[in-house]
Amino acid sequence: VYNTELEGNPITASGVVVVPRDVAGPYPILLAQRGTIFRDSEAPTLANPFYGFEVLAAAGYVVVLADMIGFGESDDQIHPYYNKEASHQSVVDLLR
Repeated sequence: VYNTELEGNPITASGVVVVPRDVAGPYPILLAQRGTIFRDSEAPTLANPFYGFEVLAAAGYVVVLADMIGFGESDDQIHPYYNKEASHQSVVDLLR
């Protein structure tokens, strides 16, 4: 759970950070973005299975995957479909 903005207003959002275990570093960071989803249950923080990104963590990558605004922790917001600013800002804020 982290803080980001939507149309200049602060909101709380969510995402997943998958960290390698039992793999020697250094650990490159893979920033992934999920395609269009329609149900909250498809958000990365709620999905089961977790889209296969855990395999990349097992290979030594730190995987960062944000829920889209409007899903997960921010499900009280309307998803800003095709809003480039909102989409990239949430990902950047999770990475920070």
